Amino acid sequence: MPDKSRTIARLALAVPLNRLFDYSIPAGMQAPEPGCRVQVKFAGRKKVGWVVAISNSTEVPETKLLAIESIIDERSLWNPALWELMTWCRSYYHHPVGEILATALPPALRGSMAATAPASESWRLTATGGQQDLEKLLKRAPRQAALLQALAVPATAESLSAYFEGSDWRAVLRNLSAKGWLEACLVAEASNLTGQKGPQLNSEQEQALAGISETLGHYSTHLLYGVTGSGKTEVYLQLALEVLKRGRQVLFLVPEIGLVPQLLRRVRQRLGQEPVLVHSSQSDGERYRAWYRAASGEARVVIGTRSALFTTLPELGLIVVDEEHDSAYKQQDHWRYQARDIAVKRASLENCTLVLGSATPALESLENAASGRYQLSRLETRANRQKMPDWQLLEMRQQAVEDGLLPETLKLLADNVERGLQSLVFLNRRGYAPVLMCRWCGWQADCDRCDSPMTWHQRANHLACHRCDSRRPVPQRCPDCDSLDLRPLGEGTERVADYLQAQFPQTPIIRFDRDTTRRKNAAADILAQVGEGKACILVGTQMLAKGHHLPRVSLAVILNIDQSLFSTDFRAIEKLAQLLTQVAGRSGRGEDKGLVVLQTYHPQHAQLQQLISSGYLSLADTLLEERRQAGLPPYSYQAIVRAESSHQGELVQALSRLAGNAEAIMDGCVTNIQVLGPMPALQARRAGRYRMNLLFQADTRALLHWLVGQVAADIGHLPGTRKIRWAIDIDPQEL
Repeated sequence: MPDKSRTIARLALAVPLNRLFDYSIPAGMQAPEPGCRVQVKFAGRKKVGWVVAISNSTEVPETKLLAIESIIDERSLWNPALWELMTWCRSYYHHPVGEILATALPPALRGSMAATAPASESWRLTATGGQQDLEKLLKRAPRQAALLQALAVPATAESLSAYFEGSDWRAVLRNLSAKGWLEACLVAEASNLTGQKGPQLNSEQEQALAGISETLGHYSTHLLYGVTGSGKTEVYLQLALEVLKRGRQVLFLVPEIGLVPQLLRRVRQRLGQEPVLVHSSQSDGERYRAWYRAASGEARVVIGTRSALFTTLPELGLIVVDEEHDSAYKQQDHWRYQARDIAVKRASLENCTLVLGSATPALESLENAASGRYQLSRLETRANRQKMPDWQLLEMRQQAVEDGLLPETLKLLADNVERGLQSLVFLNRRGYAPVLMCRWCGWQADCDRCDSPMTWHQRANHLACHRCDSRRPVPQRCPDCDSLDLRPLGEGTERVADYLQAQFPQTPIIRFDRDTTRRKNAAADILAQVGEGKACILVGTQMLAKGHHLPRVSLAVILNIDQSLFSTDFRAIEKLAQLLTQVAGRSGRGEDKGLVVLQTYHPQHAQLQQLISSGYLSLADTLLEERRQAGLPPYSYQAIVRAESSHQGELVQALSRLAGNAEAIMDGCVTNIQVLGPMPALQARRAGRYRMNLLFQADTRALLHWLVGQVAADIGHLPGTRKIRWAIDIDPQEL
């Protein structure tokens, strides 16, 4: 019988169990409100939980019912709309609510630390510091000059960390403070900046701005389509300025941490605001200070990556999701949420305006605009009136190719170097070669834990698996036949850069990938070097394709994309078109006309030709019609139950039983639901664990969630389920 003699708190705990836990509230303790943290004992250990509801009854027997030990927060850590969003996330993503709540808070608040005002760190130039000759200082002490330049206006620790991307700027600051050139100041002073007037908008920008401005103050979602270099950011900034004038807060989301510094500079310069930053590279203290300044209303602008979406903002008036198509907005492990979609829900709950911006919008967003759920604005010309780059397809069949490059490509690069301009060579594969093979017996270096080839990194002299990150030395002889003739197959950025350096010994060849940007401040240093405008050739992965403004790049060369033209993933062409368009958009953004060169074995591929001749939106229309006829998203709805285990047999048995149970649940349903699988994941083994999927597809979202809810509840009752790592992926982006 339910116990009605006590007041019960239903708590969410950060454990992988999708349920709430009942604890009694001791006599004399005031019942905490939902959203507050409390401390309890769980499995014999102290743990922090969040109050979700208060009840007068529980099914837990008296002998097993534990009491709350202490209340940490006097008030909820969330404003009402954000708390409702967290509840919605639980039901939509079928994920344990305790883990969702923990993800949404800075690490410091996942424990028992009280949410009190943190000590703020801000600095400004003294009169002496402001009189220093930066040009002279730059020659003998460049780090000091850079810090003085960054502090031309007062700045917080978070801003300086973003400027210098985690390098030891504090040591330089201490040195300059000792000289009397810098001094501490209040954070309010660092926020009291003077904004500068922006450039004159063109007619397309003015029309887009006017259309979105009309909806400020209530919920609306706008898709801002703009070709690369069309001035989308300027529209964002002018909208943000209007929202700030109305006394509301602004949230900017970008897909990558590397894009935070440039947006930070423009916000400080244009809006006269010191934003707070939220991203995974920050320390726990930085994340907490950012959260507190935003939650208290002191910070009026927040800039961050996908996790910044959950920042408490009591006066939110505008959300901007830049590069809304980017796959980085989709969390691919743990809680697999899509930040772009949650931004739509948050905007509706907060009654504010949402702007989704991209030169290559996701097909889901274009369909939402076509159906009237989103309002569409177009920027189809570049803001500087420069024409879009020309395309040139170079056929690779029956051609001499050396280290991935055609002779004609080399000539174009040489011509660009001769003109004193910059070039970009894009290859979405790092390392020297993706395969190391024995010429005599065919042995190749495969990862023992993933059953996939290991990439040879020549300079580091090791083999690395880019799936599980395991490494091992490069063998001197073939392990199978003892041959010394081990040869690299294929090209990575390292091999292409080495080849280009041999061809252009007097020209800087700058590699920009995850290997060359691991060191603190490395990415900023590389971009600063390119920003000087001297002739060079950039060789990089998709890190280069995301939002960087490189005005001296007039030639973009794209290598090795053919495999995506024939992928079994129905999203492959969409992703390829987005990538090609974004890479092409780095070319010709300055005074010089741009050229994009694409090497391919399939120059007549119909969809490739359509992209080049008619543009991304034309191809998107074709792809949407194909999806409609095939009944694929966005015209149907998908979810994947992902499972992995060290024992393949147990995995197959558990997923087969789950699929059978799902079929039994659907028996008699007249609507169209499909259960496909179990099937191996595309990466069937990773880090020694086998991986399999069960795919669900339905005509309606409600029906899909009903079935997934039934299946999720069934997982806990499967034999051996504790030996399997489960994940439910709603609206999957990778099959």
